[in-house]
Amino acid sequence: MKDIRSIHRKAIDLAKQAKQSLDERDMEQYLALSKQAFELEREAAIELVNDFDSEPTRSVLFRSAATLAYNCGLYTEAGKLIFTALEGKPHTEIKTELNALLLQVNMALSLSMAPQEAAQNAYILMLRDKAVNIKIEPKTHKYSNAVVVNQIVDFLRNVQNSYKGFTEVMYRKLFSNEEDVSDENIVKIRSGSNLIAVDVAFGSFGISVVSDAQIMDLSNIAYTQDFIQFRQKLFEEFAQDVLLPDYNSAEFQSTTNAKYTSEEKHIIYSPIVNALQSSEYKVSITDSGFKKIIKTHPTITRDVKQIFAPKLEKPAEDATGTLEQKYILRRGGKSSTILTEDLDYAEFKVPYAEANDEEKSISFSGEYEVKVIFENGIFSISDTTYNINIEDNEFKSIQKKFASELIKKYTELLQNRANLNADELEVLTTLENNTMRNW
Repeated sequence: MKDIRSIHRKAIDLAKQAKQSLDERDMEQYLALSKQAFELEREAAIELVNDFDSEPTRSVLFRSAATLAYNCGLYTEAGKLIFTALEGKPHTEIKTELNALLLQVNMALSLSMAPQEAAQNAYILMLRDKAVNIKIEPKTHKYSNAVVVNQIVDFLRNVQNSYKGFTEVMYRKLFSNEEDVSDENIVKIRSGSNLIAVDVAFGSFGISVVSDAQIMDLSNIAYTQDFIQFRQKLFEEFAQDVLLPDYNSAEFQSTTNAKYTSEEKHIIYSPIVNALQSSEYKVSITDSGFKKIIKTHPTITRDVKQIFAPKLEKPAEDATGTLEQKYILRRGGKSSTILTEDLDYAEFKVPYAEANDEEKSISFSGEYEVKVIFENGIFSISDTTYNINIEDNEFKSIQKKFASELIKKYTELLQNRANLNADELEVLTTLENNTMRNW
């Protein structure tokens, strides 16, 4: 008889290596290591296939082998292993887990899921384990328990902006070198600080938010140990400092005052305390199924808001005159002016008939509109058609930057056409179908 324990230990080691590859977003390596782990775990399980008295070891090994088979996209094999496990006398808890896994296997088979989709599912599940689960409920029941979409959008936008501010503040604290904290790097850091939803539920509104900071990249410092640790800890620290605390706690207020300056608190907390100050909905932290309320955030009072989002004194007017920044937005023969001094939030569309950089240009077959958002003194563009995310504190600059980024992306996609993934190929096809280039 083979040494089952030794084989099982090797399988577990390979499974841990596969998990590490998943953490590093190397899907190909994740699938390869998962398959190796599966083959070893199946070898160990088969040794006990007719030994029905070896419970719970027998069913545990078959459950593990089936899980690994599912992880690397071998759905038919996973189903066979589950049925083999159920032929014995698995303990109730293990039997429940086997039946739950069988449902996942049957779903994958019915959808003809590819192995790569299994890796993507594992990636989402990994992020879901790290997510914070938030429930938003209406305080009035005009629409029963349904939450008005504008309220959901308002809340999520504020959470996102708090995360961007938190990322910027923590980055500035960690890196003091002028080159590292250049305006360009700060814009990249903020642009890469995107929260993602890995689960949603309705009946009120529940959402699991998390961030994949691992994909954040700054070419000049991306591989330093400090930056790697910064990315690894970022969302967890944001959750502990911003999403989960009791803002009414004197202890938390004292800790926050000691940790952050007034300016830093304003950058981090202004957006989220605005959301928690709302009288239209209540916010709770829940378990992963959005069923059990772990804690409910009380409405933020004005006094508490002043602690976390203190008003900052405006600098004295300089010799050149007004502090107001005026931006003229033109569309056709019409124009309008926005004064950033007077705005907390605005969004508007900017038309592009063509895009130019120093050497190249493209012309759109029809006018293409880009939505620009102005919030907290920052202009941002998140264009989903061409997958461009940029920020700048100047309106003219962000207009030029979008054109430059679009041409840069087009050039890179053309050069790497043979190696593009499905999403990149879709962007390239859209560009080729809707624009004309001069190179």
